[in-house]
Amino acid sequence: MKNFKLIFLIVLMAVNIFNTVYAGEEQDNIKYDEITYACKDFCYPVIIKKNNKYGIIDNGYGVYKTIVPVEYDLITKTPDFTNITYIVKKQNKYGIFLFNGFEQKIDVLLDNSYDDIKFINNALYFIVKKNNKYQLYNFNARKLYGNYDDVIQTRQGGDDYLIVKKDNKYGVIYIYGRFKGSEIKCEFDSIEELYKDYLFKLEKDGKYAIYNLQTKKSTGFIFDKKTTNIQRYGDYFIINDNGKYSLYVTNIWRSKFIIKNCDEISHLSHGWQVYKVKKGKKYALYKGKLSLFIYDDIQDGSDYYHVFVKKNNKWKEIPVARVERALGFFFNLLGIQAL
Repeated sequence: MKNFKLIFLIVLMAVNIFNTVYAGEEQDNIKYDEITYACKDFCYPVIIKKNNKYGIIDNGYGVYKTIVPVEYDLITKTPDFTNITYIVKKQNKYGIFLFNGFEQKIDVLLDNSYDDIKFINNALYFIVKKNNKYQLYNFNARKLYGNYDDVIQTRQGGDDYLIVKKDNKYGVIYIYGRFKGSEIKCEFDSIEELYKDYLFKLEKDGKYAIYNLQTKKSTGFIFDKKTTNIQRYGDYFIINDNGKYSLYVTNIWRSKFIIKNCDEISHLSHGWQVYKVKKGKKYALYKGKLSLFIYDDIQDGSDYYHVFVKKNNKWKEIPVARVERALGFFFNLLGIQAL
């Protein structure tokens, strides 16, 4: 009987504690027009809204504490789950706050004196604007740097970079990933990514070049922006420069022209990096190296590893990718799709 009374007493105390904490939370919630929790599990701190103004409260061991007064026009939690940071807005000016869980308070990283602030995913950087100039705020270093006319947020996930503009010229800054800290100086009229995070088309004085940031090599500014077309096949580029064709390859091992100034270059779908090249009335085949210009025509073969060549009015099917065929067979065994 004594044990029963003791168990009953413990249960009653637990219920009272539960009711005290959650009733307090419920009563507190009633005060506000809107509550935004820090996560889907109703964790604190929370953004609160009352009379069209925002603030932040925290709940430490059942004790509620206002850590940001309800006087801001907008408070937005950044989508970073490691550090609880907020972009705040007051009288059309923005700032950055950080929740200090140890002391149950807010640390002001940037006061609300900026015209605009944007958060960059993954990299823990913010783009901040003030007096029509842009800077980058490095959360880890807790400092601002740069002074740009514009910052264009581009690739995210993996190797994050930003295209920046200064004195009407463009450059690139890497802020995350394997190239973090690398940059292309603001010296170009335009910059455009070419399918990989380290390959760019740079424009200068009406001409442009293909530039490999990894190898620091480029084609040089030899292409006319208005008349040049580029087709990419993996690390290979077919460049049509005003009716003359060239084949350029760039990767971590090499950056060079393989073929220049031909009348036609086209990629053959049956074969790995196999190209049909025309000079005058004759064709050659490129498959690692360029054959002689002895064919009257070249067409795709009956399967992925062969092509048809025409010579003296006779068609013949020839292999073009023995090594790649073996690799393809190996990939198939592993269940991997070869690119």
